[in-house]
Amino acid sequence: MAYCLFSNFLTVCVGVARQRHRLAMRLQEQTQQLEQLQALRYS
Repeated sequence: MAYCLFSNFLTVCVGVARQRHRLAMRLQEQTQQLEQLQALRYS
């Protein structure tokens, strides 16, 4: 019983970590795109 709960908890943690990683990567890409646009605008 306890092992089942623990494995479920781990699965949830891994899923959340993956979602956060995906969001972070997306934010990073958007930030880079904005920086490129600003560089083009101000050059």
